Amino acid sequence: MSKTPSHFTKITDYDECTIRKLLVKATRIKSNPGVYAHRMKDKNLLMLFEKPSLRTRISFETAMSRFGGNAIYYTSEESPFGKKENVKDTAMCASQYVDVFVLRLMSRESLLEFVKYSQVPVINALDNWAHPCQILADLLTIAELKLTPKPVHEDHLKFNKIRMAYYGDCRNNVTYDLMRAAALLNFKLVLCGPEDSRFKPEQEVWDEVNRINDKAVEWLSDPSEGSKNCDVVYTDSWMSYHIPASEEEERVKVLQRYQVDMEVLKHAKKDVVFMHCLPAKRGQEVTDEYAQQALLLYIVFGSKVFCENEKEAELLSEEKYFQMAPRHLNMMHRKFKEKTSPAIRHVTDAKGLPFNRVVISLGGHALQTNTSQDFSYQDLKDNIDRTCMELAKFIEGQRPQNLCLSHGNGPQVGYIHKCMNGPSSSGDSGTTSESGSKDDIYMPLDMCGALSQAEIGYLFQQSLQNNITEEHWKNRIVSIITQAEVNPNDAAFNKPTKPIGRYYSKEEYQKMFQMGQQPRFAHMKHFKDGYRMVVPSPDPVKIVEENTVKTLIDQGNIVIMGGGGGIPVVRDRNGKLSGIEAVIDKDKTSALIAEIIDADLLVILTQEDGVFLDYRTEKQRKIDKMDTKTVLERIKEGVFEEGSMVPKMEACVQFVTRTKRPAVVTSIENLTKISLGPGSSEGTWIVP
Repeated sequence: MSKTPSHFTKITDYDECTIRKLLVKATRIKSNPGVYAHRMKDKNLLMLFEKPSLRTRISFETAMSRFGGNAIYYTSEESPFGKKENVKDTAMCASQYVDVFVLRLMSRESLLEFVKYSQVPVINALDNWAHPCQILADLLTIAELKLTPKPVHEDHLKFNKIRMAYYGDCRNNVTYDLMRAAALLNFKLVLCGPEDSRFKPEQEVWDEVNRINDKAVEWLSDPSEGSKNCDVVYTDSWMSYHIPASEEEERVKVLQRYQVDMEVLKHAKKDVVFMHCLPAKRGQEVTDEYAQQALLLYIVFGSKVFCENEKEAELLSEEKYFQMAPRHLNMMHRKFKEKTSPAIRHVTDAKGLPFNRVVISLGGHALQTNTSQDFSYQDLKDNIDRTCMELAKFIEGQRPQNLCLSHGNGPQVGYIHKCMNGPSSSGDSGTTSESGSKDDIYMPLDMCGALSQAEIGYLFQQSLQNNITEEHWKNRIVSIITQAEVNPNDAAFNKPTKPIGRYYSKEEYQKMFQMGQQPRFAHMKHFKDGYRMVVPSPDPVKIVEENTVKTLIDQGNIVIMGGGGGIPVVRDRNGKLSGIEAVIDKDKTSALIAEIIDADLLVILTQEDGVFLDYRTEKQRKIDKMDTKTVLERIKEGVFEEGSMVPKMEACVQFVTRTKRPAVVTSIENLTKISLGPGSSEGTWIVP
């Protein structure tokens, strides 16, 4: 049976929690639209308008185009809708071709009938009863201009201190959805208009609003009282589309007292925001004098912000970014549940804004505390348990909204490779090796990586479930076997740099490879602590499972993925994937994952408290903060250790440059302290 689509016909189709989530989603889209460039790929939107609109059409078409989809526009004059063909037939037929409808219809009855028979989500872009997209866009504008801190987390979207006055004709769709929004979000809305039933809200709307919150909306007829102490003054056209032109003169005469002018606005707060959904008829609902004079900091028309204190007014369209958020959620048929938010300090940046989506990249030290360990199952489990105890403290104390974990596997994948492919005790070809396998049955390096991902992912998943006490998190932990696509022509295949496995004496290493069964591109490199296998480390260009992780993260799961940087795979000209012998730097993969899921923060955990200059010398000193330009200069100077710290720094630069969000390198012991943000001395912060 097909799933019932989720429709958006009026603002109260969403609960308060979902509205706040949508506002946060819109903020994310606006700040980093590139991340969402393909979210609507292969999706088709049909706009069916009985009422024309310049801004609504442009905002929806632009949104679909920017995010990879396609928008089709029809007016009632161009289609048989409501004339040759009834509403039911149009809805049922068109549902077979498109993924979502945007309707701008004359009547609520037509909209509801269309919704009844549509098999895909319907978004109401206006009817005579509601204007929900407009109101959501207005709420985003108010949040960005009037709320502190900015709306990057649902807990910040507290509208209860907002006071709004609406002037003029109050019997229209904009007023009705503003009333519903005020009741739902608990802000104060004062309706100010004439004592004439033609201009007052219908009783059905009053009843609907009062059932939600009977103290949110009040009526005043004195224009000098309505705007007192208001944060927002709102008005709309006195001549809606359905009103005959013959009534204009008489309507203007009655409504003249409720025109927004300087007298009205002087009673409001000094930083009042004036709003109008456009088109505005200057000289009627708002004086031309007021619209021209820049006596207020902001004038907002239909969620479009004019910064009048600039030499030239700058138009910033909020609506374009916001249209994507409800549609994106509708098309995915998501339903949000209210989450409790106790007064716990969230992970925040230096300005007190929360890092809601966090990617944590765990270094090899999280799995191995010293190089003398023999890689036994119990050693690995004990180390992961210790790590997960700290992770559990972070999760339950800092409460990130979304969390993705990646981990190293260098020692483990090297050990698996040795066990599966080690030389025989006799040195004779074809005999049984020390590991019990036939040394002519070679286990390629990518398969070793896959085995380590499954092993380590399983232990992390189980240990987190055992260490976390909150039921909210316990059943939301999942591991993904991750494939990372690489370029087969990557220069790394000609210059191996990534050490894997334990340190060996020269004799041990030579014995290990005497049968010639080693990764194709590997060689031995001498380090301070001995010899170690070094293999190619190509850059990841794509996560094969990226759609899966997006879905899991958006649903609030803790996702463990990208182990060891992912299993390196290449794609042939027919699009088929196959493994290739290499390993991928897990921090670079973590940076790519962080970008894919639109993370607020990338955390790279090492055995040290941060990044140091003159590391392991008497002059050693920690770096508290660097911008990306400085990091690149330090790398060029050779300050950081090749194959170890350099990839971490490159990963940080990649994430910060592409997203304009910070990264931090620190130890797991300091993980719970990163809430202090880039101004903290804990860890080394990489900033734009």
